[in-house]
Amino acid sequence: MPCRGDERNRRHCAWGGSILITQAEALDTGLPDRSFFDRLEQVLGDLSRVVAIACVCGMLFVAAVTMIDVLLRWFANEPIAAINEIIQMTFSVAISACIPAGMIQRVNLKIDLIARYFSPRVHAWLEVLGSVCLWLFYAVLAWRILAYAATLAQEGRTTVILGLPQAPFMYCVAILLGFGALVQAIIIVNEARRAASHGAGGVIGACITALAIALGVWLWVHNAAALSSWAQSHIGLTVTIVFILMWLMTLVLIPIAAIMGIVGVVSSSMFIGLMPSLGAASTEVTGFLGNIQLATLPLFLMMGSFAAVADISEDVYRLAHVLLGRLRGGLGLTTIAGCAGFGALTGHSISTTVSIG
Repeated sequence: MPCRGDERNRRHCAWGGSILITQAEALDTGLPDRSFFDRLEQVLGDLSRVVAIACVCGMLFVAAVTMIDVLLRWFANEPIAAINEIIQMTFSVAISACIPAGMIQRVNLKIDLIARYFSPRVHAWLEVLGSVCLWLFYAVLAWRILAYAATLAQEGRTTVILGLPQAPFMYCVAILLGFGALVQAIIIVNEARRAASHGAGGVIGACITALAIALGVWLWVHNAAALSSWAQSHIGLTVTIVFILMWLMTLVLIPIAAIMGIVGVVSSSMFIGLMPSLGAASTEVTGFLGNIQLATLPLFLMMGSFAAVADISEDVYRLAHVLLGRLRGGLGLTTIAGCAGFGALTGHSISTTVSIG
């Protein structure tokens, strides 16, 4: 539901049903004064918001072009030529432009099923570990997409109908993901500083964890051939181990995106090799960003955001409560009617469920 009331409540804004923590709250660490890295995070946050605004403008442009295309098909039976290519190229850049702003606001999907059992010290260092995994995912992804863009430029690849060169768009995606990796690196530093404020014991535990991860990576790199041979001869056991590790990583507050990316690359590298695995990952990501079916999702989120800012969703619920709240089971009837109204605004059942819930 949209937020009203005092200024502190207003600083929590609903985006597709998720509560976004503002940058001021993210930097409120209880430390005596703000360091250089806190100020740098604020500067990068301001810059990322500017990039996100440009992204939203691009999405609105695509929405306007789509509406014009529909009207032309209806009245003149003359659609806009190659509108699919326009949407694909525009949205691949626009969606990438939203990522740095999401990082600054800590909008990362996690599963906190057992988080309440962690002490504040352990919880803080697990947040750092999750941020490191997320940085690794985006840094490697930016590197491989940059290499993919260079390949497109070398081969002179263009779109089929309009003949637009594909390389500049992929370069933009790689740069934006690289900027997101830079933002995430600053976040790691600040989160590590906050975690270190819990005492020396946490620092020692973090060092031991980092050494264990480094040792695992070293063993994997230097024994890649042996691990690959073992995995190919024990496929069922390998899949079981990977599945268990994936769930363990999920339960320790590592973002889902980082888990899927890292586990996918490491697992596939055991069967096809590291570089082919990284190449396949970058190709799949660019194909996903340019998927024409994905273009509807950001527009639905934007529609929900406009509805939240205008308090339409709350007004719909209030209207339903006035009409149905006096009846027996009025709360349930009001919720159903509110979901119907909000669903008509967003067109997305999951967003409606989360927002009304």
